[in-house]
Amino acid sequence: MAENNSMKRHLSANDAEPDIDFALLLAVLVEHWLLIASTAVVAMLAAISYVMFATPIYKGDALLQVEQKSSGVPGLSELNQMFEQESSTAAEIEILRSRMILREVISQLKMDIQVQPERNSLWGKMTAPDPAPPFLPRPAFAGYRDSETFIKVSAFNVPDRLLGRSFKIIEEKGQPALYFEGGLVGTAPLGKPIISEDGSVRLFITDWVFGGEPVLITRLPEIAAINRLRGMLSVQEIGKTGMLSMTATGPDKQQIKAVLDTISNVYVLQNIERRSAEAENSLAFLGKQLPEIKEKLTAAEEKLNAYRLESESVDLTMETQSVLERSVGLEAKINELKIQEGEIASRFTREHPTYQTLIRQRRSLVEEKNQLDQQIKDLPKTQQEILRLMRDVEVTQQIYVGLLNKTQELRILKAGTVGSVRIIDEALVQPAPIKPKKSLVVVIATMLGAGAAAGLVLMRSLLSKGIESPEKLEEQGVSVYAAIPLSEHQQKAERMSSLVKRRKSSKGLHSIPLLADIDPNDLAIEA
Repeated sequence: MAENNSMKRHLSANDAEPDIDFALLLAVLVEHWLLIASTAVVAMLAAISYVMFATPIYKGDALLQVEQKSSGVPGLSELNQMFEQESSTAAEIEILRSRMILREVISQLKMDIQVQPERNSLWGKMTAPDPAPPFLPRPAFAGYRDSETFIKVSAFNVPDRLLGRSFKIIEEKGQPALYFEGGLVGTAPLGKPIISEDGSVRLFITDWVFGGEPVLITRLPEIAAINRLRGMLSVQEIGKTGMLSMTATGPDKQQIKAVLDTISNVYVLQNIERRSAEAENSLAFLGKQLPEIKEKLTAAEEKLNAYRLESESVDLTMETQSVLERSVGLEAKINELKIQEGEIASRFTREHPTYQTLIRQRRSLVEEKNQLDQQIKDLPKTQQEILRLMRDVEVTQQIYVGLLNKTQELRILKAGTVGSVRIIDEALVQPAPIKPKKSLVVVIATMLGAGAAAGLVLMRSLLSKGIESPEKLEEQGVSVYAAIPLSEHQQKAERMSSLVKRRKSSKGLHSIPLLADIDPNDLAIEA
C-alpha cells in the first residue's frame, strides 16, 4: 500500500472514533500553505483597492444642555405656573429628531435638492462618491464642486409627480440649459431663473462654472430628505446629567457642521417660542379686548356726563357713595370669580369640591348684590340713575386698568422668557475620517482570506474519507503484510507523462517510464 507524504486525514466510513489528530491537520495546512498565502494576498489587495476608492466618512458632534426649570420673572408666580413646561430628556431627544425640527433644517440648508455630476463610465461610477457630497457655501444654497465643475442653486421647484426624478444641466451657447428625459425644459442666462413653459418647473442657479460633464439635479420628496437627514443624526443623553450629545456622520465635513449648527439653533429657537407661546396668545387676546373695553368705558363716561348735565346733578350723597363703592366691589369680585371658574373648569368637573366652593362663593356674592340692588331701588330716581351710570364707569374702568396691567406683565414675561435648553459646544467635525479604517480593513480582510482558505482546506480533508494507516485496516480485520512507500521519482514521472499526453501528436502514443528503469535504487523498488 502506498503511504501519502501529505498526511491527509482520511476517516474510514466505519470509524466512529471522535478523536481529531491535530498534528495531521497542521500538516495539511503546511502542505497547502501556498494556497492559503495566495488567498490572503488576494484578499489584502482587494481590501487595499476598496480603501483607496471608498468615500471617507467624517463625524461631527455638538453638545446641548436641557435645564429642568420653569421660565418667568420673579414675583409673577401665577404667570410662571402658567408657562411651566418641564420636558423629560427623552422627550427632548425625540423633539430633536422630529419632523418639525428636521423639516426646518432641510428648508434652510436646501438638503432636499441633490446635485451631482453625471458619470457614464463604469470607472467614473466606481470612483464617484455616492451620493456626491453637496457644496454648501452658505445655508441658503445647495450645490456641488469638484476640480472642474462648480454650481450653486438657490431654488429648484418641481411638481409632486417629478419629485425624485433627475434633471440634467448642460451648457448651451454659454449659458445653463435644463433637460428632462432628453427634452429641453428651458434655458436662461446665469442669474435668471429657468422656467418651463407651463411654469411647473423652476430652477435658479446663482453661480456656475461648467467643466464639460453634465450635472444631474434632483428634488427629493420631503419624507426622503427627512429620512436621509435622520439617518446621519444620532442623539443620546450623557448619563443622567441632562446633557445631550448630538452627532452626525457623512462624506462632507462642511455639511456636517452646517447640519449640527442649524439643528441646534432651530431647536433652541423653537424651545423659546414654545415657552412663550401662551404669553403670545394671551397678548393677542388682550389686544382684541382692550379696544372694546376702551369703547365701553368711553360710552359709559359720555352717558354719565350727559345725564349730569341734563339733571343738573353733580355729586352723590354719602349714602349713595357708600352703595356705589359696595356695588363696584361686588362686581369686581364676581368678575374675578368668573375668571377663576374658567381656569378651574379646564381642570375639574362641576362635582369637584374646589368647583363647588367657587360656585357657593359666587352665589353668595350674587345674593349680596341682589340685596344691594333692592337698597338702590329705595333711593331717589335721580340718584339711582347717577349710581347706575357711575357704577358702569367704575367697573369698566377697573376692567380696563386690569387688562392694561395684565398686558404689561405678559410683555415683561415674554421679553424675559429664556429657553430650557442651551448650546454648550457648537458643532466640531473631526479632521480624520472615522471610516473606513484603512489599516484595520486591510488586516481583517487578510485574516479572513487566510482563514477562509484554511477552513476550505481543512473541510476538504475532513470530508475526504479513506484509509490512512495500516492500523486502520487491521482494525477492520484486514491483515497487512507489507507497506510500499510512495516514491517522489514516480510522482514526477507521472506528472511528466500527463504533460506529454496533453502535448502528444496524432501519430502515436506515449509510454509511462518504469520506476525500476529510471531509479532502481528507490525505496519503493526495494519494498
